[in-house]
Amino acid sequence: MSTTSETITEAGFLAALAAMPLINGAIKHTTYRIGIAEREDLVQDAILTYAAFYDTHTELWGADPDAFRAQVYQKIRWLLLDKLRREKWLTERIEHDEATLANLPLAGDTELAAITQALRSLAGTDRERAVVEYHWLRGIPLAQVAAATGVPVRSLRAVRTTLRTRLRRLEAI
Repeated sequence: MSTTSETITEAGFLAALAAMPLINGAIKHTTYRIGIAEREDLVQDAILTYAAFYDTHTELWGADPDAFRAQVYQKIRWLLLDKLRREKWLTERIEHDEATLANLPLAGDTELAAITQALRSLAGTDRERAVVEYHWLRGIPLAQVAAATGVPVRSLRAVRTTLRTRLRRLEAI
């Protein structure tokens, strides 16, 4: 969410906490089955959305509370749907990558060494080397590589995409 904590007031948070039935209803109608940890994250996002909307639309809240509740309910549902779609896409992408790696033919020791060397030769920068060495060759998740290197996960995903493009070009040759 792009709202900073400076723009959300205490009144917005108090109003969000008072509107927990609305927030829980939006979460219930948006999600089918989620775990407790995921639900807590969605509740926090919904509270932040409600509070920010409350602070920016106080004139609507005072004039027509029903219209305000309808708009904030829809805004929370859109936020949660976007978040769930993003997570679903990421999960499918990871499963696709794992399936692709699982379908690779098993190579002998010399072939494996050649493939490993070829992958390492693709990496020119420190970030590229981290993705190749830790994520591809050792199987460490990007989130852990990001935490260890201090590089944002988003940046490492972009690097991984660039490396995949280079690999596809090499396969075409």
